[in-house]
Amino acid sequence: MELWRIAATRREQAFFGICLLVHWLISAASLSGYIIVVLFLIVAVGRLVRHAAILFASRLPRRSQLRHYIVLFTSVAFFFLLALRGCYLAAVIVDLGFHSDPFEARSDIGQH
Repeated sequence: MELWRIAATRREQAFFGICLLVHWLISAASLSGYIIVVLFLIVAVGRLVRHAAILFASRLPRRSQLRHYIVLFTSVAFFFLLALRGCYLAAVIVDLGFHSDPFEARSDIGQH
């Protein structure tokens, strides 16, 4: 159970559930749904790796350069994973918001 809380916090789990629910409700393309699920799983694995790296770094001497680099690189990599996921979610939401059916027949085209 401890591993599950490290991989995804309650807020993260709730956000994931809401994203899946919204995605299902607006009937988005299945490919983007799979990508969102994969991104959430990658972030969960990233949390586990970051946790393991910080545990390893905590055993090193306090002024060790290796300790600082481990914490720095894992934090930066995790930030980029979160930013990537956020940008993809925003892109999917914007795309679905502006998406229109190209085969839709409209009678008001060309009338001003």
